[in-house]
Amino acid sequence: MTLNEMREELLGQHAAIRQLVAGVQEAAEQCRRGLGSARAELSAQLGRLHEAVEQHNAREEELLRGVIRHVDAWGDVREALLGEHHAAEHGRLVEAIEQANATGDDQVAARQVLEVVARLVDHMRDEEDKILHPKILTDEIAGIDNGFGG
Repeated sequence: MTLNEMREELLGQHAAIRQLVAGVQEAAEQCRRGLGSARAELSAQLGRLHEAVEQHNAREEELLRGVIRHVDAWGDVREALLGEHHAAEHGRLVEAIEQANATGDDQVAARQVLEVVARLVDHMRDEEDKILHPKILTDEIAGIDNGFGG
């Protein structure tokens, strides 16, 4: 798999995660307004988002671990950040799910969830700028044998 193909696959997963985030945000807003079964919907949406983020993080690390360190002089830093950010992101998402499920206050649950998904979107944007940017993760890098046929 080429670096360009890796980047496109991971950016496609980001797009799918953003769609799931939109569903979580809608369910959280319904919770805030006290609409019927909004809490159950919020829990279901969070579960889908959590699963997608877990799958994405695993795939991203599978594809980029060992490769990203060779893209430029900052590659080692980029690779370290990848692991650290994923661990922190996972912890925040799991904590938000647990807190949202534990509290009896729909307003509090909605606020907590909205804060976490906003940070998740910021994380993806940061990753797209610092790791998945086409000037960083590209097949056009001279002199690098990425071992993936690229």
